[in-house]
Amino acid sequence: MKTSVGQVCYFDSSALVKRYFTEMGSVWVQTRCSDSKNLIVIAEITRVEMAAAFARKVRGKFITQAEYHKAQTQIISHIQNQYRLVAITSQRIDTHLNTNYEAMMQFSWHVRYISINCL
Repeated sequence: MKTSVGQVCYFDSSALVKRYFTEMGSVWVQTRCSDSKNLIVIAEITRVEMAAAFARKVRGKFITQAEYHKAQTQIISHIQNQYRLVAITSQRIDTHLNTNYEAMMQFSWHVRYISINCL
């Protein structure tokens, strides 16, 4: 486990897919992901969303089956070795909103939420 962290970056699937396929914003995402000081956080559901995004790219003929399999292999490795997975449940959200709002606000500047809308 990392002892010092540069940035904590939460990536949703719309941003994380840019690590695996060249799109607008890919260089920015790849730069954050390749910095070993950064902690990359994804929700558990992102695994499913990424598989769906990869499958859409195959169906739309944007990528080949070989590119699909390469991306799947890469993301499995990254999930096992690089990403920190978090379970996001309505109970967790409600608990944080109701009891830790002030603490979340103080901590939120440390976390970068990266969505397609941010790139």
